[in-house]
Amino acid sequence: MCLELQKWIAQWLKGHRQYPVLEWKEYFSTLAGGVFPQHKLRLATEYLHEAGQLIFFREGALQEGGLAHESYVILDTDWFCRSIRTCLGS
Repeated sequence: MCLELQKWIAQWLKGHRQYPVLEWKEYFSTLAGGVFPQHKLRLATEYLHEAGQLIFFREGALQEGGLAHESYVILDTDWFCRSIRTCLGS
């Protein structure tokens, strides 16, 4: 399943390099399309997060600072690092 997920991500990124971030609901509906059960998709996404293939901010992870109440999936880790570098002015 993780291999299929990585293939889908690579294909999706071809048209979404500008902002490769999805809320969990959009990620699930766009990706799953009835193919992956939500609990299996979540496990595969968590695995790919731990492997450094994507960044998965789970629901409530950013809640303390009032930033996010939803889960977000960042599908391009290089894009995220470049964005942070730009924000920090380095």
